Amino acid sequence: MIEEKIIQDKFKPLNEKINEINTIYGDNLAKELIDRINLTLNQFFNDFEKISSDSFNMYWERIGKI
Repeated sequence: MIEEKIIQDKFKPLNEKINEINTIYGDNLAKELIDRINLTLNQFFNDFEKISSDSFNMYWERIGKI
């Protein structure tokens, strides 16, 4: 299980950078950046889920043949 403190520590630099961008360039650009990060993360998790599922299925197919 992922600990909350680890998540906060890992994302602290990213959050600080987003806040800096928000301060310098404004809310619209910061929101666009967050939307792009969100889209990238969602795609990563979707790809990870598909690859993991395929790998799991191949494993059980091999086990079934043994």
